[in-house]
Amino acid sequence: MRSSLERSIAVGLSLACVTLIVIGIVQYRTMLAMIDTAHWVSHTNEVLAEIKTSMFDLQAAESAARGLALTGETEDLNKFKASLADTYQHERYLRSLTRDNPRQQQRLVFFEQLLNQRFARLNDVIEARRTAGIQAAVGITASSATREIISSINSVDRELENEERVLLEQRTEAARASALHALQIVVLGTVSGLLMVGIAGLIIHRHMLARRRVEREALHEKHLLTVLMDNSPASIFFKDLQSRFTRVNKATARWFGVNDPAEVIGKTDADFFSPEHAQKALADEQQILRTGRGMTSEEERETWPDRPDTWVWTSKLPLYDADGNLCGTFGVSRDITPRKLSERALEEANANLTRWVGELESRDRESVLLTEMNELLQTCMSEEEAQSLVSNFARNLFPQKSGALCLIKSSRNLVETVAHWGDIPSSETLFAPDQCWALRRGRLHAVAPNDVTPTCAHVRSDFTGAYMCVPMMAHGEALGMLHLSSQAAVSSDEDLKLRSLAATFAERVGLALANLRLREALRAQSIRDPLTGLFNRRYMEESLERELRRAERNNKPVAAIMIDLDHFKRFNDTFGHDAGDTLLHEFGGLLRARTRKEDIACRYGGEEFLLILPEAAIEDAYRRAEELREGVKHLDLGPARKAASVTASMGIALFPDHAQNANALLRAADSALYEAKSSGRDRVVLGNEIYA
Repeated sequence: MRSSLERSIAVGLSLACVTLIVIGIVQYRTMLAMIDTAHWVSHTNEVLAEIKTSMFDLQAAESAARGLALTGETEDLNKFKASLADTYQHERYLRSLTRDNPRQQQRLVFFEQLLNQRFARLNDVIEARRTAGIQAAVGITASSATREIISSINSVDRELENEERVLLEQRTEAARASALHALQIVVLGTVSGLLMVGIAGLIIHRHMLARRRVEREALHEKHLLTVLMDNSPASIFFKDLQSRFTRVNKATARWFGVNDPAEVIGKTDADFFSPEHAQKALADEQQILRTGRGMTSEEERETWPDRPDTWVWTSKLPLYDADGNLCGTFGVSRDITPRKLSERALEEANANLTRWVGELESRDRESVLLTEMNELLQTCMSEEEAQSLVSNFARNLFPQKSGALCLIKSSRNLVETVAHWGDIPSSETLFAPDQCWALRRGRLHAVAPNDVTPTCAHVRSDFTGAYMCVPMMAHGEALGMLHLSSQAAVSSDEDLKLRSLAATFAERVGLALANLRLREALRAQSIRDPLTGLFNRRYMEESLERELRRAERNNKPVAAIMIDLDHFKRFNDTFGHDAGDTLLHEFGGLLRARTRKEDIACRYGGEEFLLILPEAAIEDAYRRAEELREGVKHLDLGPARKAASVTASMGIALFPDHAQNANALLRAADSALYEAKSSGRDRVVLGNEIYA
């Protein structure tokens, strides 16, 4: 308000001064115009006087010339010359005075020409007087040419005077107008100045009234501010440029642990907070003072030297005085410690919940994977298939671990690694069961880096990480163990979860492998002859149909060799059933040893055997039959070997050369066998008939 009043007074006085200055300038210019007009009036009078003087000098010259013509006196001659010079001098001065008037200049040029002519005539008069006498001089003076020149001079003189008199009237009128205008300006300026002073006084009066009203309102606002600060639960404070407190409310005093707000005045944050927090607050306030930008609703952690940390929500703004100069900072802080503690508790609860949900999801995922693995293991047809399946699932269940699946061989004296995953090889691939503490103790064995727990001997010497061995048990028998390893140890919680998962995994894999082995044993019993170890006739019939269909699709042959041990009944009767069983068992071993993986060797019945050779040509089948025929002669039959010679007869048939289906192929092979036996036994006969 004060600045507004001062501004209004300054504006009013400025307007008054400007008005007076304008009036003074106008008056000054009016006086200049009056002076200029007076100058031109004087100038015109001077021109008129010069015109009269020029004519007077001309007349004096004419008078001297006439006197000289009459008397011939030298004095008249001198007067004539003097008047002549004065006339020209005034004529030139006239020309300089009227140089701004082209018309007068033209007249003066003509006037000078007339003067030249007139003075030339006067010289003629003087010369005629001197040479021809007075009558001649009078004659020239009275001539018409002389009168015409005099008339022209008088005419030009009148024109010059008339022109100047017109100018004199105009300039005199202009002088009167300038004087009147100057008077008007003086009157107008005086009235305007008085009016401006009156307006300025009125403005000042109105502003004084408004100032009193504003002062009353300011007192009221100050009272309200005091009430607000003293009753506000928030901490309100003002600081100077050195970050010293200049005013605080009661809440701030209580926050600092003092009773009277006056005890805070003049102090800084360093008197109450820890040095770290005080330094941060000082840096924030100096930045506000430097940039002029405040900080709004910033969450701060206040650290104290003698009490627990607190949390506040603080806003700080730059503070300006009435002149707009930066004078300090203003701040408001609100205690949010209870809310912050609640938020922390909620965050911890959320973190725990998230962790629990993650664990549940992980367990659910692990459970799904274990269930899926268990289901797939139940459908595996061989241990090799199961081992590959276990390796794939182990990668998903133990993604951060390397590992191996180790199985005890049927001899029970070696453990072999049958599957592994990860890029950290930590265990040998072949070792004795007693080299693993888990297999020796029958329970999980884990070792961490720098642990005092004994290390298994099968662990590689260059491995320095953590590992775990879990025995795989089924029906009270150890089948092998699960080996897991990593470069670094895990936390106790992670270790417990890992142990539980590894134990479950090993248990399920062990049971699955045991079931698979049991199923394999039962299957072998159902499709194999127990005495010879060869496939039985039922399995042969199923396999033969399958192989013939495959051969037909691929356009490949299938050979069938029907084999009969010669004189087996006599051998059995002579040496007993045990010797006969030994012969059958040893021949079964010979067939298994001399067949490929894809070949099918079976006991067809009694002492008859059948060997199916997929994709074998007739030459291959014949060579194989000859090898078997020679091999029979060298079977190890014990004491009976020395007393009896054992031979075999064989018949060969080929699909599709000799037959188009399974039954026909068997009949063709049997027919060839019959021919071999009829021909003297101990020989191989190729089928030569086509059976349908």
